[in-house]
Parts: sequence; C-alpha cells; structure tokens
Amino acid sequence: MSPLARIPNIARARSKHDIDDAVRAGLLRPEDLPRERTDVLGKTSSERIGTMVTDVVMRTIEGGLSEVRMSDDVLQATVGLRGFLFDAVYENDIATAEFKKAAGILGGLWDKVRERPIEFLDRKVLEDEGLDAAARDFVAGMTDRYAVNLYEQLFIPKPWVSVNP
Repeated sequence: MSPLARIPNIARARSKHDIDDAVRAGLLRPEDLPRERTDVLGKTSSERIGTMVTDVVMRTIEGGLSEVRMSDDVLQATVGLRGFLFDAVYENDIATAEFKKAAGILGGLWDKVRERPIEFLDRKVLEDEGLDAAARDFVAGMTDRYAVNLYEQLFIPKPWVSVNP
C-alpha cells in the first residue's frame, strides 16, 4: 500500500470517534479536552480530522512520498490527546467494564461464525484464505450496533408468546 493510501487510516485516528463516544457516554465533556492539544488540532472532531489529514498529506508530499509523515507540532498534539484519552477514557473503570462486555460479545460471535461459517462468512475468502481469515474479516467489518444485534439474535432467548388468545 502506498504512503498516501495509508493516510486516511492514520489521520482518522481513533481519537475522533472515541471522543464522540466518550462524550455521548458521559465520560467526558468537550471542554475537558486538554486545551494545549485542541489549540493545535481543533476544537471539534471535524477540525481535528481536517488538521491531521491536511498535515499528513502536506508533510508526506514534502517528504517526496517516501513515507507517511506528520509535523512535530501536530504529532505531539495527537500523541498528547491520545495520552489524555488513555487516562480519561480507555483506562476508566466504567469504560473498562464495557470493554470486557464487548470482548464477550466479540468472542461469542467469533465462536458462532466459526461454528456456522456458511451462514455468515464470505465463501470466496473461506476458500482462498481459510476459516480464520474469513471470520476475522467478518467480525472486524461489523459496526458496534450490528455486533450487538447479531449477538442478541444468536444468544439471547426470545420471550415465549402464546398463540392462544
């Protein structure tokens, strides 16, 4: 993959979605973000992504496209914001409990799709790359909502409903 093709994954950085999710969950308020980081990257998620993408593209082009690059100030702000997120979100007791639940859901789905590959997995990937690769691609491609819904569908019993009035 060329350096420019990797830019969206690098610049997207987990911080955008994680900050939004943490605010929705009540773990953070936007004003809790370290100002020395948001002054460089931007106050909103869109501004932060725009700053990172622009910086990575410009520095990578300036470097002759030999490797993906980021300026020191944007890199330091990004690393600092990530450090803040580790303290405030990733290692937070509430979030850690939720991560354990998510691991249980993903583990259950992993086992189930491997037990019943024909129902869930891409046949071409199964044939070409094997069961583990097909299961990995399937689980990795799920949104949170899809994973929870599929887990409920596969593992949570439905209430019995009487057919007699």
